[in-house]
Amino acid sequence: MSNIIKNLLQDAQVRQQIEAANQAEAMQLLVAAGKQKGYAFTQQELADAIHQVQNPELELSDAALEAVAGGLPAQSCNTKCAKECLGI
Repeated sequence: MSNIIKNLLQDAQVRQQIEAANQAEAMQLLVAAGKQKGYAFTQQELADAIHQVQNPELELSDAALEAVAGGLPAQSCNTKCAKECLGI
């Protein structure tokens, strides 16, 4: 998604409109500009992508997500791992 945003911001007119807009208007402008270029994403998807770029440390790894969701397979974890990973 970040490559799409960078591509859209290459257009000077789009960039000027976004710079002059408030945050909500800028999101609408980017979604509309994306649609004109053949991209399909919502304002929420755009907001999520921007949030991930601004806060990369908030994204869980696949292993951490599986452990939190209870999907950690028993055979791949020993007692020490469970104590460290799951706080047991």
